[in-house]
Amino acid sequence: MPARYAGAAAAALVLLVAAGCGGDATEEEPAPAPAPSSESSEPAEPSQTSDPATIDWQPVPGPVEDSVTSNGTWTLTVSEDRREATLESADSGSASGGSGLVSDALLTDTHALVVHQDPEEMEPARAVLTELATGEETVLDGGSEVPTTTGGTWALGPDTLVHATVGPGRAYCLATVDLATGEATRGWCAPRRHGFTDARITAAGTTLQTFDDSRPSCRTVATVEGTELVPFPDAPDCTAWDGLVLDSGQVWSVVRKENDVERVDLFATGPDGGDPVELGPGTSGTLVACGDAAYVVRDPQGPREPARLVRWDGTTAETVYESPAGPAFLDTPRCGGDVLTVTAYAEGGDEQVTATVG
Repeated sequence: MPARYAGAAAAALVLLVAAGCGGDATEEEPAPAPAPSSESSEPAEPSQTSDPATIDWQPVPGPVEDSVTSNGTWTLTVSEDRREATLESADSGSASGGSGLVSDALLTDTHALVVHQDPEEMEPARAVLTELATGEETVLDGGSEVPTTTGGTWALGPDTLVHATVGPGRAYCLATVDLATGEATRGWCAPRRHGFTDARITAAGTTLQTFDDSRPSCRTVATVEGTELVPFPDAPDCTAWDGLVLDSGQVWSVVRKENDVERVDLFATGPDGGDPVELGPGTSGTLVACGDAAYVVRDPQGPREPARLVRWDGTTAETVYESPAGPAFLDTPRCGGDVLTVTAYAEGGDEQVTATVG
């Protein structure tokens, strides 16, 4: 199963965990809520281009079914069956196997992170963090000072990594690990019977999608600031899905119809706020930051349309990749530093390509 769909299936099974004293845990994400009216002003129209921008995409060696992330020097490859992750450079390499499936394989310019999850979601995750310059490995698991938990989100940034943890009273919290010192701290904790997912780290900040346990559920996209959570001021209540922060401002998505949460519209603001601009349609769960820009998958908008990858650099939304011909979809792009890798599954031929985009 392609990683995009496998990740979506896994997310549907986890992440609503009790927060607060005496809370009861559950592994079912609440159904989404109807879209309320938004008090935000009408979004402005950004500069947009539809023809693919010039990026030197190069084919990735090996089977398309293996998921590859590159930073230009190192590659992190997850096997098709997601049982093994291999970290390689021109002069060294290592493989990470073990019990469970590889749920996350993340790479930056300085570190690699491989996370194995128990398929039955009974045991805490086990993650191996590797410092690329030295090969030194750090294991994060249920026995760590700030322990991992079953399921939950992971993100790796330039200076920190974050993961879900369980605090006092079974509170569901976000742990942060300083990559320079290895020090781990427990930060923001979700309110009782709330959950969170889709952590993203950039140089400009860490973001989460939170949700409550009401039926239907209400989602919030927010930045994490220590033990506080600050909602995106321009994202509408309950209907937002993805969110990240760039130096140029915030980017988020809004679900069009709650019975079809894969189809979203993208919005952004500048670093000093102002009216949001509409970036066009996208696919939920595919928003990533790479280099100094945001990228999102746009599934085919018609029967003869390709799947596209769209870049937002703070001023312009432009197509930077199109899939081969025929019915197609793109897996969630994978970023290593300023190198982006895209996998396309298409009637006209599957391909996996990479390029430096910074």
